[in-house]
Amino acid sequence: MLSSPLNILQSLRSTEETYDYPPTHQRPSGVDVLLDSYWVSIIDWFYQMSDHFSYSRPLVSLSSHLLHQYTRLLPFDKRHFQLSSIAIFHLAAKILETRPVSIGQMTELSRGLFTSDDIRLREQQIIEALHWRLNPVVPYDYLHQILRVVRGMKGADEKFFAHQTGFSSLKKLTIHLLEISTCSPPFKSLPPSLVSVSSLSFSLTHVVLGTPMKEDMKRDLNVIVREIFGYDLDSKNVKDVTQLFLDIFTSDDVNPLYERDVKNRCATPLEGVRERMGKKRVVSPTMVTDFEDHKKSRF
Repeated sequence: MLSSPLNILQSLRSTEETYDYPPTHQRPSGVDVLLDSYWVSIIDWFYQMSDHFSYSRPLVSLSSHLLHQYTRLLPFDKRHFQLSSIAIFHLAAKILETRPVSIGQMTELSRGLFTSDDIRLREQQIIEALHWRLNPVVPYDYLHQILRVVRGMKGADEKFFAHQTGFSSLKKLTIHLLEISTCSPPFKSLPPSLVSVSSLSFSLTHVVLGTPMKEDMKRDLNVIVREIFGYDLDSKNVKDVTQLFLDIFTSDDVNPLYERDVKNRCATPLEGVRERMGKKRVVSPTMVTDFEDHKKSRF
């Protein structure tokens, strides 16, 4: 018997609560700022790799989660960060994809900086450090199930049929926000459920829907959020995260947000990235060595 979306949400919530790791390693002042700079570069590379191999967006979300959890346990070192990024992407692809990238390809993408043995050893170190907890809940999991629950609520079919364009825009913007959250350092330590709920709340505010429809949608979402998470869309924690989203955008005019550029180039929809790059490329993770060039958009 298949589980209902609501039961799946409850299961996701229970799984999320079990992911508890040791405290973050105490780093010297200023190191976290440097790490955040490298973080933007490496997540950009994750997205380009995912695009190049036709992988799913949740793969990037999983890779970023594993990278954050692993690097927070250890002192920061640039070479360590580069090797960990390569090993984690390879590991995440083996977990989620039916055609994972080969370790030989990962070695080539490192431009010879790391050998296959280096990558294999680092994968094993990551697995042991995270105690084999390699399949966490990511925001996309929540988004998919929350929208399934909303679609199944009484009268929802008529609402979705009458406002297909608005609901399509809502989903599109929310997915874009999840990409932003993956790229942006302030979101790294936030619970995936909170990121997903906040992105939906933000989208609901800024997507063009009639006022009655917005109120109906907000009411339906609040029913779900209260039951599963114990708060609602007007809670302070949700408002704080929606403000993080708002702060990222370059303009006060946020309608429609998904058609706008954002401060963080990494968070821009990949179609726009391809246009600016001129052609599809895969950038080696050694690009973090040349971060100043990256900030100038030179690849």
